[in-house]
Amino acid sequence: MDKKAICRSKLLYGIHAFFQERDFIWLDVPSLVDFPGIEANIGFFRCEKKYLHPSPEVEIKKILARESYEKVYYLGHVFRKENMDKTHREEFMMLEWYRRRATLKDLEKDLTSLVYHLSEIVMDCGIDLDFSPFPFRRYSVKELFIEKYDIDLCNISEIELKKKFEKITGRSADYEIDDIFFLLYLPMEEKLLKDSSPIFIHDYPVFISSLARITSDCPKIVRRFEYYIPPVEIANAYEELRGKDNYLRRFDFINSLRIKKGLPPVENFREFCDLMDKIGDYGGAALGVDRLIMRLSGSTDIGEISYS
Repeated sequence: MDKKAICRSKLLYGIHAFFQERDFIWLDVPSLVDFPGIEANIGFFRCEKKYLHPSPEVEIKKILARESYEKVYYLGHVFRKENMDKTHREEFMMLEWYRRRATLKDLEKDLTSLVYHLSEIVMDCGIDLDFSPFPFRRYSVKELFIEKYDIDLCNISEIELKKKFEKITGRSADYEIDDIFFLLYLPMEEKLLKDSSPIFIHDYPVFISSLARITSDCPKIVRRFEYYIPPVEIANAYEELRGKDNYLRRFDFINSLRIKKGLPPVENFREFCDLMDKIGDYGGAALGVDRLIMRLSGSTDIGEISYS
């Protein structure tokens, strides 16, 4: 019998065990939804008048606004209309968890403990890891931009950032603000990912972080991190945005980016935003399970460990 298939089964059981042992409630939310959330660069699958969810986030937050659970998680399939490659399938398995009053430090501890727990399962399967969960590295996007480009993301306007982009790259800044950011950021990220040790990257700008809370000292930076086991992104987490008006402003901004990129705007979000006045103080994380299993098992193609 295929060793990786057996190990995948044990890893999925291990994820459930990890959260059940810590008193999390498993929420088995619907996959067919009226409102899928809004992301600037994600395409959605329509099913007549509904959507296949690209994430359980919206449905989980609706439950948290009504029930105020302390700790919850979801493990199941999600759907995103994106290009398929060795690290991505249009249908894949996602893990999300939310904790009341959780900070980024709390979510970081959850994540590193989970990866360590699952790495032990992989080794028990007779598979050698090609990386170590500890130690990990930590970088700030804000600091990287200052060191590389002398750009302070806290104190630069969109117009000034585009002028800096033209001066640095010699290219026209005929892009949306999030694309400008990534064109400057991705070469730095690529360099960081040449080392095999895991990385936490934090201090992202608000315009690429749809539902993350802003930092107390800079309204242009949010309380969010991404976690990589090179060369792939595995997870991201943030301290959750609160309040109806904050959600409406973020969704209107993201829809404006979608329209400029030729993507249809997403409607039907007013009812969800109304509930966000009732949601408590939460931190949440999302993890691509197939990608994590791929890295833990030493696979180079997600198709080797995914049935999707």
